[in-house]
Amino acid sequence: MECEEEDEGEGIFECRLSTCHVLTTLLSCLLLDRKDQLAVFVASSRGLKVITEKSRVLQGKVFLGRDSFEKFLLRIDRIAEDDGDDELHQSEEECLEFAVNLSLLYECFGEEAKNAQVKMSYAGYGRPLVLELRNPSANYSTSCQIQTTLVPDLCEFGFRSHEILNRCILKARKFKEALSDLDSVKGATSLLIQVSPSAPHFVLSVSGDAINYEIELLKDSGSDVFTDFSSSCAQVASYGLNLIRSCTKALSRAETVNLRINANRMLSLQFFLHFPSAAGSTHWVDFLICSDCIDDQE
Repeated sequence: MECEEEDEGEGIFECRLSTCHVLTTLLSCLLLDRKDQLAVFVASSRGLKVITEKSRVLQGKVFLGRDSFEKFLLRIDRIAEDDGDDELHQSEEECLEFAVNLSLLYECFGEEAKNAQVKMSYAGYGRPLVLELRNPSANYSTSCQIQTTLVPDLCEFGFRSHEILNRCILKARKFKEALSDLDSVKGATSLLIQVSPSAPHFVLSVSGDAINYEIELLKDSGSDVFTDFSSSCAQVASYGLNLIRSCTKALSRAETVNLRINANRMLSLQFFLHFPSAAGSTHWVDFLICSDCIDDQE
């Protein structure tokens, strides 16, 4: 699908949503509990992607397809003219990238704008991201300009460059309950994930100051935890609990979780969020997490 070409305005990028609920929910899932958090916005003919990173060992991203927007305008022919000396990251498709303070952007929405119409526009390199919120029923209208910054060099995690050895889709509620119990163990700093084609199939565990705590999630026919499970070999990998906690906002809003581990022991957590108020649309929040300690089980 090609991007719209219109004559109105001088901006490179413009999008509009009838309600900001979906956008603010997705952005909140990327807030990693620190101030001045930077996020990279990537607009292409397919839609809008938002990416953020933590210590180059965690990457989170959300994606809104162009069909999610009332209006989605990307003037590709103006990108090269307005990007200044900053070389945009190029992929197979033409795209526009800019970075903003995600924490500040999220604050601009505020509680009063929960159900407001939202319009975002960007006029090119060195220009601010303009956020306009309007709620006619509440006689509410506001506009914010957020300065954009140079796009940082994002870490190339290359998850798909390694074979995916283990994959399962599980109920978010069950996964959340297990993680909550394990996170309560005093002194625990890492989460150990064990996956195997033979029993026990899926085990989560932590080691604390005076206790080792292990939870097995069953995949037998009587279990309602998994909707899909595929394991080609046994794997054991450890991930920082502080990184796992960064995913809890997405987990608390998700219905299902797609968990994958590749041959390099990198963990992919895809959270699927359903929005009944937005015509029943479904969106995903994706986190990639590097393993901090690895053991093999043959």
